[in-house]
Amino acid sequence: MEMLINDLAMTYRLKSGARPPESEEIELNSWLEDALKQAAADPFYKKETILFQAASFDVTVRLYTPWLERIINNLVANALLHNPPDTVLIVSVIPGEGGKGLTIQFADNGTGMDENTVNRLFERYYRGTATSAAVNGTGLGMAISKGLIEAMGGKITVETTLGNGTVIRLIWEEAVAGNGIEKDINENL
Repeated sequence: MEMLINDLAMTYRLKSGARPPESEEIELNSWLEDALKQAAADPFYKKETILFQAASFDVTVRLYTPWLERIINNLVANALLHNPPDTVLIVSVIPGEGGKGLTIQFADNGTGMDENTVNRLFERYYRGTATSAAVNGTGLGMAISKGLIEAMGGKITVETTLGNGTVIRLIWEEAVAGNGIEKDINENL
């Protein structure tokens, strides 16, 4: 019940234009690798089901890591809990061409989603699974993830084909990627 109340409160704060608290500078490749290792430690997942592909150079960003960690954990959970046990999730850091833009991509080889699920994916309380399925969660995870990424100046996209997996991208189009991103990606870009 406490998780539901906290998640509901978060959706209202985000809808009201909440901005992230003080951000910190991190090297995204190493931070994301550590966050994925923590997520993989969940006893419901197999450690070999998450593969990480770092950018070929250091990518330094300023962002609010608790929010990014929340998004990462939610996307990992959705990919691994709502797909067959042999699903592989590949998470990649992809700097944009010419050093402009940044994408974190989550690609799985799972079952994909039908059109109705994709269209409703970011709605509060929507769960793409049968209500009889024993799945933890509040039905707010993807709505919260969308709100958090947008509050940090980015956007989230979904590409999926039923039977062929799903690709979810966290995109900051105006971020400057290189041996240091010069703009704080929490700012409106």
